Amino acid sequence: MPQDWEACIYSLFDQANNLYGWCALLALIIIQYTRILFMKHSRTLQVLKNDVGVVSVSRSAFNDLIYGVCSQVKMAGHPSIRLRARRGKVYLRVKLRLYTDQSLSDISVYLQDQITQALKDNLGVERIGAIDVCVTSFRKGKRPVASKDLETASGQEEL
Repeated sequence: MPQDWEACIYSLFDQANNLYGWCALLALIIIQYTRILFMKHSRTLQVLKNDVGVVSVSRSAFNDLIYGVCSQVKMAGHPSIRLRARRGKVYLRVKLRLYTDQSLSDISVYLQDQITQALKDNLGVERIGAIDVCVTSFRKGKRPVASKDLETASGQEEL
């Protein structure tokens, strides 16, 4: 009988060592997956490829251009921009914080049109995918009116 107990104990230790090996392998797979998932994207995006060479644009150039377009709309805070390039197209997601007196549909259509036009005119990007405008929150109150906007505020409404 003691031999049977001894065999059971040894088999349990073998299974435990095997279990530790599988847990270690699973931990390594999870670590590698998170490294790939959170790996930094390339700093430039290829926008044109012709006979002479390749034209690439930095992500900061995209961000500066989109900040410039978004600054035309009086927002509560800075926009958050997410830029992706997949299958030769540029996809954008712009997160905004607006004031309560602003029309969401007007601003989203305006921003999508202006961003598309700016990317085509300034950076030469021809293949543009979806431009998603996401409003994260609304801020109470009315948007501030700058001194140069006083003339436009009386005659026409600005976005």
